[in-house]
Amino acid sequence: MFNLIATGDPTAWETDQIMRMSKDRFGEYSGHEASELKAGTPDSLSALEGVPTLLMYEIGSEATNRDTIRYGNVHNVTVTRKDITFRFEQEGIFTRAVMQEFASRLDIDDFEWNRTHWAVKDSGLPSAMLSQLRPSTDVVPQKINFFISHANEDKAAFVRPLATALKASQYGVWYDEFELTMGDSLLKNIDEG
Repeated sequence: MFNLIATGDPTAWETDQIMRMSKDRFGEYSGHEASELKAGTPDSLSALEGVPTLLMYEIGSEATNRDTIRYGNVHNVTVTRKDITFRFEQEGIFTRAVMQEFASRLDIDDFEWNRTHWAVKDSGLPSAMLSQLRPSTDVVPQKINFFISHANEDKAAFVRPLATALKASQYGVWYDEFELTMGDSLLKNIDEG
């Protein structure tokens, strides 16, 4: 069993903080092993912790790292009013080409490349695919290297491009657009950052 979590949000996986997925998208394209896992039954989601997980961007996403598939596992899986939140411990990365090579063996449907969803797949990851994993020791460890505080009028022209460039260079960045969603406690999240 493994998780495949895809999004079109271009900054969703560019954080070492809390990640989110709409709970309405949980279970799409899943195998029979997911039948006992329900977003409406938060305790059932603890079974996903420690399960191999792939984080990818939709093909049409404007994400800087859209061709990078992150491999690791999720932990601290919780359900909020509208989202499933989790933390991700990255072990390595695959290229999109590797994922596409093994797509049929992973039971990845053509529509999944372009759909935000969280699928729980019945199969495991093929050893031939795992042999192409680039370990995370090849990248800078994720920790907060930069906490970006800014005036709103500077966001579009300077701050957003700076934050995106730092993340693309594998630096840990706390930036409001990467970390906050509607309804989050601003002060609590800033304190955590």
